[in-house]
Amino acid sequence: MRLELFDRTRAVYPDAQPGTGIYDYDRHLDNSILADIVCRPQIVHRMVSILGPDVLCWRSEFFPKYPGDEGTDWHQVDTFGGADGIPHIKWPNGSDFGGAMTAWIAFTDATEDMSCMQFMPGTQRNDVF
Repeated sequence: MRLELFDRTRAVYPDAQPGTGIYDYDRHLDNSILADIVCRPQIVHRMVSILGPDVLCWRSEFFPKYPGDEGTDWHQVDTFGGADGIPHIKWPNGSDFGGAMTAWIAFTDATEDMSCMQFMPGTQRNDVF
């Protein structure tokens, strides 16, 4: 799959440079392997059970994390700010839940002791980062 990702001829942002933040955005639109993963029933059914039947994968991001790489800083993705820093989604005033979810998927072995991902309960209700 990694070799296929080097082919950016049909990528949504074909001219984006590595390290720009959008280099590997939305690759599910041009890479059939990633598209198949996004559409897996194990993922879709869980999303539908929470959000309802009208679901759409409107954003994906693929990035490698190699052994010894520094981890990602604590962050919230409620507004899905892009490389430009401008929120891509603005929820209605007073909305308790914006209606978007993230599925984090590891393509290689990822164990709990490797600190795959951590969540801070309740932070979805407050802008803390």
